[in-house]
Parts: sequence; C-alpha cells; structure tokens
Amino acid sequence: MNHFVTIANIESRDPAKVRDGNERVVRPRLSDAAFFWNMDRKQRLEARCDSLKAVTFQTKLGSVFDKSVRVSNLAAKNCGADWRGHRDDETRCPTVQMRPRDLDGR
Repeated sequence: MNHFVTIANIESRDPAKVRDGNERVVRPRLSDAAFFWNMDRKQRLEARCDSLKAVTFQTKLGSVFDKSVRVSNLAAKNCGADWRGHRDDETRCPTVQMRPRDLDGR
C-alpha cells in the first residue's frame, strides 16, 4: 500500500491498532478511486461535452455546459489570449470546460 498520513488529537496506547484502522478505512477509498479513474479514462473528456447540455445548472442561467463556456471565456479573457489556439466557445479551454464532468451522471 502507498504511504499516507493521518492526524489524531489523542495519544494512543496502541499506535499499531490506529494504523491498522486507518488502513482499513483508506484502502477501500483508494480502490474506489482507482476504479472510477480507470472508468473515466475509457472515454475522452471532449466526448462528454454534449451530455452537459442536458444538466441544468440553474433555470435562469442555463445548463452546466453553458456555465462551462462562460467560465472558459472568463479564463481566456483573464489570460489575455485564446488558449491552445481554439477560437470557438465549445473548444476554447478543455481543462476549464471539462471540470464539472461528474455532474452528468457518469
């Protein structure tokens, strides 16, 4: 198992038991994370853009896709250039646009 750090506000008489308990809790979380990481890598983020159009961010503000475009535009404006040479809203800044991917239910 990889190394990790935990902090406790008590002094244990049996640190090995505390370590074993922490490992018992952390191990399944890391396993879950590895599973979802591998599932997410099966499809490119750009392929998921259309699914965000169906997720409402807020009624008056549109979809999560619309919000992603707005955030991307602000990021491009703040850095003073079109990122990665993209000029249209749908491909300008994939990193910013792909941020809310967990909201499409996948």
